[in-house]
Amino acid sequence: MRSVLGDRRAIAVLLGPALAVYTLVMLVPMGWSLGYTFFKGNVIEGFTFGGFGNFTKLWHDPQAHSALWFTFKYAIAVSAGQVLCGYLLALLYVFVLRRSSAVVRTLVFFPVILPTVAVALMFQKIFAVAPQNGLANIALDGLGVHHGDWFAGAGGSFIVLVVMDVWGAQGL
Repeated sequence: MRSVLGDRRAIAVLLGPALAVYTLVMLVPMGWSLGYTFFKGNVIEGFTFGGFGNFTKLWHDPQAHSALWFTFKYAIAVSAGQVLCGYLLALLYVFVLRRSSAVVRTLVFFPVILPTVAVALMFQKIFAVAPQNGLANIALDGLGVHHGDWFAGAGGSFIVLVVMDVWGAQGL
């Protein structure tokens, strides 16, 4: 192993193709997009140099501030939820489910293999109100809490998105 890692030619042969593909697929488009930020126009009419005009427009746009604040809240909520649920699942595996941990691991890994569209449709049914209540509203009604339509407002939709992404990332 030391002889391979000490040989510069072996390192170049092993890492070269991966770095070339990564550069072509990730870094070049990112640089290209960054370059486009200094221009205004479109493909049909053409582009003209705009300098920092797009950044000035972004800085003074209240919708951009709202979108950035939403993204910040979403990132914090999902990150905290994933860490907390991952920690609790690890404790559950180690201390409670020693014998049946293979079954639980399979169930936890299940959302990873599901397509995102299937997960979204499943959560749409879980949090549904019409034509019949989904599992979330049935459970809350059983506890004496009435929530209503989860997708009618920004707060309920935010909760559904966070729960869906936290659940979907538990198998990773």
